[in-house]
Amino acid sequence: MIFNNPSDICDFYINALIREGDSVIDATVGNGNDTLKLSNAVGKSGIVYGFDIQQEAIDSAKKQNYIYDNVKYYRDLMDEKGVTPDDIQSVDDIKKLPFLSKADLRE
Repeated sequence: MIFNNPSDICDFYINALIREGDSVIDATVGNGNDTLKLSNAVGKSGIVYGFDIQQEAIDSAKKQNYIYDNVKYYRDLMDEKGVTPDDIQSVDDIKKLPFLSKADLRE
């Protein structure tokens, strides 16, 4: 298989490995494009955790608010913890987000 650009590689692995309801990590949110693709792949029952060390990337992802608006299960968990996307202003704020184990997801 030949990939013409990095986005093609990302799309290939998302389609091959990620299913609705999965929990995934985007460790380099960047402009949020891959985070959006991951969110679409995991659907409303899945979870995408997004991280980045650059404030600009966090700001860009926050503008989209896509995951919070479209993944009800995760939004409910955030609401339960009293956290909204606007509360995530820095890398240090990531600890405010609800994290789950596989056992939590099975329940």
